[in-house]
Amino acid sequence: MIKHVYLSAISEQHFPSLKGIYVHDNHLKTIDMEIFSSMKSLAWLYLNNNKIERVHGPIVGSTLKQLLLSSNRLTELDCCNWNLSSLTSFDLEKNKLKRLPTCLSSAMPIIDTINVGSNELEDDGFWSTITSMRSLQTLIVKHNSLSNVNLTNITVQLNSLDLSNNKLRNLTIPLTSGPLYINVKCNYIDEFDLPSMSSNISKLDMMCNPMDCSYSKMQIIGMNHSEAQYSICKTNGFGEHCYGPSCIPFS
Repeated sequence: MIKHVYLSAISEQHFPSLKGIYVHDNHLKTIDMEIFSSMKSLAWLYLNNNKIERVHGPIVGSTLKQLLLSSNRLTELDCCNWNLSSLTSFDLEKNKLKRLPTCLSSAMPIIDTINVGSNELEDDGFWSTITSMRSLQTLIVKHNSLSNVNLTNITVQLNSLDLSNNKLRNLTIPLTSGPLYINVKCNYIDEFDLPSMSSNISKLDMMCNPMDCSYSKMQIIGMNHSEAQYSICKTNGFGEHCYGPSCIPFS
């Protein structure tokens, strides 16, 4: 098991042809990101499944595309000194974050996939950060503590949003820039009003809520709002698909 990695000096370039670093499943606890700035060809950095509690230092990289910090022990992360102009995928699943990392949109301007599932994220500042990320397409936030959805910025390019196993009680998404799949399984949703949902939503999965109004766009095409809502709720009933200990109990 690797516990320490030490380079004696930071030269202008370390390993100039190196494209990938894979040190997952070890015992690393602290990461200084500055050392990776000198690796001018680095495209993949896998630091997942360690014991990382602290990530510090600036990183500038025009080639890094994928960064994995999942399954660690991070409680906070500051990205304000990062400049990752080519990063498209960032994985922070299974940490202990209560808030999203700071400066995400400026640190990684073309990011399209973020996984922050299985953290301790709350509403404070969450949606304002997300709506500032204009290239974001896939957002995974399952198993957190969010209680509302506030997607008011139509410039967001999301096409897949996973909010399963949070604390949502209602759902309103009036605007989307294009087709959007939404997963809100296993929340607390007991109110649903179809006119409050964008017509661009391609599929909604509400299984394991007090009210299950799951639907696909093809199911309700050609119907007015009243006909569609009646059809959806008649088809699904309330909670008939609820299974498992993590789902909401029904009386």
